[in-house]
Amino acid sequence: MFFMTIKSKLTERQSILHETVFMNYLFVLSGTMMTLLLSPNASIMLILISVLCSFILLCILAFKVHFLKIVSHDLKYYTCIISFVFTVVMVYCSSTFFLNQFVAVSEKLKQSRALADLSQDIMSTILTAGIISIGFFSVFSIFVFFCYFFKKILPIVHENMKETVKFEKIYLIIVSFFALLLISIIFNQTNVFYNPSINGQDLCGFQRNIGILYTTDTGYLVGFGNTYLHVNATEWKQPLFSLFAMPFGITAFILSKIFFFVPNAYFIIINVIQIILLQFSLVLISRMAKLNPSNALFFFGISTLSYPVLFFSLNMEQYIFPVFWLVLFIYACIFKKQYQESSFIPASGSMLSSVVLFPLMVNKKDFIEQLKRTAIKFGIATTIFGQLPLFLNIFSSLKKAVAFTGIDLSFTDKLFQYFNFISLCLIKPNIVTDINQYQQFTIHIYTLSSVTAVNIIGVALLLVAIIGFILNHQNNFACICMFWVAYSFVILCIIGWGTSENGLILYSLYFSWAFLCLVFMAIERICDHFSAIKYIIYSIVIIILAVINIAGIYEIIAFGIKYYPVL
Repeated sequence: MFFMTIKSKLTERQSILHETVFMNYLFVLSGTMMTLLLSPNASIMLILISVLCSFILLCILAFKVHFLKIVSHDLKYYTCIISFVFTVVMVYCSSTFFLNQFVAVSEKLKQSRALADLSQDIMSTILTAGIISIGFFSVFSIFVFFCYFFKKILPIVHENMKETVKFEKIYLIIVSFFALLLISIIFNQTNVFYNPSINGQDLCGFQRNIGILYTTDTGYLVGFGNTYLHVNATEWKQPLFSLFAMPFGITAFILSKIFFFVPNAYFIIINVIQIILLQFSLVLISRMAKLNPSNALFFFGISTLSYPVLFFSLNMEQYIFPVFWLVLFIYACIFKKQYQESSFIPASGSMLSSVVLFPLMVNKKDFIEQLKRTAIKFGIATTIFGQLPLFLNIFSSLKKAVAFTGIDLSFTDKLFQYFNFISLCLIKPNIVTDINQYQQFTIHIYTLSSVTAVNIIGVALLLVAIIGFILNHQNNFACICMFWVAYSFVILCIIGWGTSENGLILYSLYFSWAFLCLVFMAIERICDHFSAIKYIIYSIVIIILAVINIAGIYEIIAFGIKYYPVL
């Protein structure tokens, strides 16, 4: 009865977002407060510039573009209800995060002469009241943007659900069940995969760059910084990651409150959501590769048992969401879907390097116009959601980034690491454990062993991938995969990103799908008339991966239980 009343009210008035002058002014004011709320991790000067730019853009959106009219047109009542719930959670989480940054913010404010003489208690009261007020005034704009987001995304979800055939649904249901079961057990045995701590002390609360497993930033991203629950971009390379991961994070947050009696419910649920999205990405890839049900199931098995998929299905990092949005974008382009732009901005915003696939979206005739339009939308999203300071400080960030390019390494060293990277896109790499001392903590590290020679498996996989492309060069998806393989060589070997810390495994999930698809296509083409041989090969590969990779993942779990147990 309650929801029916809401539905009738919305139907009578067409929309609660009906455009008026007052609503436009309210939207601009609220949006400006939202930008301020989402910009706590920058200097005061950069924040002020960001807020000013946001104010100008919001005025244009309100009074020139008539954004409220666009959002309110044909807005469904259930979209409003979902948006309102998500708005409340987002404002709560963002305000709480801002308050948790009190020390850093107060230190910045204390640098002001006008505020230098204020006591800490007065400063605390002022900041707390200010943050609560900012959160309150930002509610309306956040609600509007959630309405816009869900208005765009819900039809995409509905369309993909309709296109999912029976065997795909069964596969996803089975994977979801086992994921929930295994993650619930593992995450209540060790916290190394989501928020590493020793004796209850959160390590990443002290220092963000404490990477326990393969130099990952897991603890900061999920625990102390929690980029899944508020727009808190960690760096310019992923400026809108939090924005497009947050709806899933909020979903996990709401469900964790419902299942409050389950230990570590939030971490378990958000990780299971990630696994489902990753597996659905494999489903989309199988469609693009035009695999029949039998071949698709073998592809699912091999891909799921590949080391990157197994590892990132456990360890929470910033790669599953970018891969999901990237695959969705490629899928939209190949099958000429209406949501190409709606998936491109999340894909490139979640991982800026994905912007190179923009030409997939346009025809030659309107390339420049589409590029300008998409760039403007990307810039608007970056600005109004408080991430402009990341680019205002880009030159300083680029100088720091040079250290990650292996500038002191020879090309041969980078090439060795690259071939090793290709190998670990499929099979467990060689690892070493080490010990670091940080303050009072003895920190055990699990990382890649040094690479001093050519990895033969990596070379073989690359050759088979190239053969797969040659045999399928008329297939658009094969061309995209080959481009992505070549792009990985440019990023990881020519530029040498990540080679300075021997950490190329971090990027394995981002690139591995292209290698695996080309290898699979090669086998499919070579064994086209020998189905029995093909299935024998697939079965042998699955057995080998299961034996080696599952054993490798078990080693990490045992490592976590030993050094980072859940108390």
